[in-house]
Amino acid sequence: MIIDNDKLKKFFLDYGFTEEQYKYIITSYGVEFANEDTLTEKIKAGFDFFSKYYSNEDIVNIYSKAPSLTGYSVKTLEQKITDLKELGFDVDTIIKMEKYSPQLFTYSIETVKDKIQKIQDIGYKYSEVIDLIIKNPKILGEKPELLEKKITDICTLGFEREEVIQKAKQTTAFYSYSFDTFKERVKAIADLGYGSTERPSPEVLSEGEIKAVQMIKRCPTILNYSKESLKAKIEDLISLEFSKEEVLKMTSKAPSLFGQTIDTLKEKKKGIIDIGFSEEQVRKILVESPTTFGCTTQTVIDKIDGIVNLGYTKEEVMNVVTIYPTILTKSTGKIKDLVEFYDSIGMHELLLKEPKQFMQSVEVSYARYMFFKERGITINMDHYRNLFRSHVEFEERYGISKVDLLKKYNYAEYKEKKKKEKEGLGGLKWWNYII
Repeated sequence: MIIDNDKLKKFFLDYGFTEEQYKYIITSYGVEFANEDTLTEKIKAGFDFFSKYYSNEDIVNIYSKAPSLTGYSVKTLEQKITDLKELGFDVDTIIKMEKYSPQLFTYSIETVKDKIQKIQDIGYKYSEVIDLIIKNPKILGEKPELLEKKITDICTLGFEREEVIQKAKQTTAFYSYSFDTFKERVKAIADLGYGSTERPSPEVLSEGEIKAVQMIKRCPTILNYSKESLKAKIEDLISLEFSKEEVLKMTSKAPSLFGQTIDTLKEKKKGIIDIGFSEEQVRKILVESPTTFGCTTQTVIDKIDGIVNLGYTKEEVMNVVTIYPTILTKSTGKIKDLVEFYDSIGMHELLLKEPKQFMQSVEVSYARYMFFKERGITINMDHYRNLFRSHVEFEERYGISKVDLLKKYNYAEYKEKKKKEKEGLGGLKWWNYII
């Protein structure tokens, strides 16, 4: 049995433990009944083993958080690493997890396997569970029923169960925070000014909370920021000559802005101005499409050049970007497919006249065009509104669902067929002869 004495205390203090840590360890369950000589020998050996991976301070922290490890032999510690490797973790990851959560090595391999299976039963693949554990080793210490309760509780805030399961892959906050802390983070976002914080009733979320939940769904990692950090980022964006109203609009659309530094934001804004846009144009682009902050200047340049190469002037494309900045979120390949399709039906000017219509996929536009063509309905630059009706309105008006429409008029099959025909006709563009 361990008895507090000066010799033992000196042993611990010499290794870097505080007196408080020393007393906590020797009175912990499983340690208090150990043999003093055996204990000190295992700690010496343990420090030699762990020193391959950690600083002395880290080792002290590991033993202080998981005192039972002081009773482990080097052979046992080595076996822990071997067992975890067999479950799919690499050595570097195991070492990082043990530093973050020293209790990891106190679990038996059977316990870890059982925990993994129970987390899988919640709705995860094996590989996803391994990733969850890597990000948050402490999840192994959670009882499955408590994880289920956390999911149920979070769903009361407007999340679907599947959303919680999926978003938890992106941030540990969903499972590491208590429900009270989770609610506090939601409230901290709501309090920034995204809407009224008054609840219609205790059970119904306020306008601001509803907006906060929507933002978390878009960017779950904003749960990791304190209220002070969020406020500071709002001020940073205002310092870039945006109004608070504009900043709230931008961060609502792109909550990921909270994760960018002020220097990065300044650089991105300057980069767009350097392309040739005016200060006012850049303001409009960033307010309407704040995800542009996530693009490098070169990416924006390449996107503009890619559209220019489809038969437009740089000035025309820059005007399109100013009018409808969201066009920058569409891949160049998809824009190319759309331009080539509209060129084939004499609607090259559509991008300049109504760029927002380019958010409709080429698959839908092609299918609808063929649907109308078979019925003798003209679609051109003077008559094209029917091409862009909402899916619900289109189905109600014409009696065919989107699924059936795309199945009947399959763009991919059509394009592949015309590609083969083109190859047999000396390389002519497929739209030169198909319609």
